[in-house]
This record gives sequence, structure tokens and C-alpha cells, in this order.
Amino acid sequence: FDKDTIEYAYANVPMPDDYTGGAIYAKFYWLHPATTTNFGVSWGLQAVSFSDDDTLDAAQGTAKYANDTGGTTSDLYISPMTDAITIAGTPVAGDLVQFRVSRKADDATNDTLAVDAYLLGAMIWYPVG
Repeated sequence: FDKDTIEYAYANVPMPDDYTGGAIYAKFYWLHPATTTNFGVSWGLQAVSFSDDDTLDAAQGTAKYANDTGGTTSDLYISPMTDAITIAGTPVAGDLVQFRVSRKADDATNDTLAVDAYLLGAMIWYPVG
């Protein structure tokens, strides 16, 4: 993810049968190449759900961010958990959820990493019944 431009990655995931609806949370697994200063990264996640026969022209929910600090080239970093993320639509078990991850490159306070950041994956926590 670029240091100067907000970029997005998408993943479409059917929600499991034990998902009870409600807010989700995320942690981000990432690394960065060599740089000497400014190691902060702000990762964001937002989502929208689709049930059977829903239109696919729907807006994402509001992004929530997890701010983390790197330091050592090519080491794994695991962000803190985001605040509660509300999935747009009316998510239920079995819905297709489109997740959108971003790096908040325009956040000069929390995103200061002077090079690209490499996202390896995200852990999504969701409520179950």
C-alpha cells in the first residue's frame, strides 16, 4: 500500500452459519521494507453485506482504523484490534460480505511510514451464536 495515495484491496467472503449479525473487528498483519524513520501505519476496514437478490450497487460501511508502528525491515507486525465495525446493509449468516481494506496514507498523525506497507492478511472477529 502506497505511502502517498489511499489504495484499496477487496475480499468477498460468505459469512459463516454461526455469524449472528452485528459489529465485527479486525487486526492487520503487515511488514515494510527498509526505512530509517517514521514507522506508523493506519490500516482501515469497512464492509457491506448482500443477501439473495440484493442489488450489488451498495455503499460500504464506515471504515474503522487500527494504528500500528513498525521498525525493523521485513519483520511481521500485528496491529491492535479496530473499534467496532458496522457492516453496511443488514448482515446475517450466509450473506456475502465485501470487505475493503485501506491504508490511510493522508493521515499525517497516525500514518507516517515513509515507504510502502505490505499487508499480509487480516483477522476478522465476528459474533457467533
